[in-house]
Amino acid sequence: TVTDPFSLSHTVVVQAVADTPSVDVGAENKTTVEENSGFVAYEVVISLNDLDGSETYQSIVIDFSTPGSGALPDIAFGNITGFNRTYAPGQVTLTGTTSGLELALLALEVKPGTRNGEDITVAVTVTAVESNPSESGVVGSEISVPTAVASDSFLIPVSPVSEAVPFIFAPD
Repeated sequence: TVTDPFSLSHTVVVQAVADTPSVDVGAENKTTVEENSGFVAYEVVISLNDLDGSETYQSIVIDFSTPGSGALPDIAFGNITGFNRTYAPGQVTLTGTTSGLELALLALEVKPGTRNGEDITVAVTVTAVESNPSESGVVGSEISVPTAVASDSFLIPVSPVSEAVPFIFAPD
């Protein structure tokens, strides 16, 4: 029996993976609001579950819908800065700094649409992106899962306000 020591070199590539962010909207069914109420705050807590600090928010999409025939609800974020908003009918997309986006969602406000006494569904979708390749100089293979998505939703019951029926008096 001959035992000859030998060695081989190996290259180990550890690929980065985007971790799924957290989204917590609290209770799925919120307290009923009146159709003509002003903005009501609905705190949404989001966070990155990233231990090495290599992830950021790619975007946060807030979809809001109502089956009513009046105006769509209004969405606001108090006086929070540090993020950008892009509005489309029934949707707002947020981008910006991690702290700005987290503060914006904590300050989320919803107001029922004009002449729309129907319930409002709000869905929050958060996309995290891995931004720190684990192997410098290698483009493309250093991140095995570049993004991760999480979402949650809630319902705002809306109590319709009775519309005054015009009374027309016609003398005989």
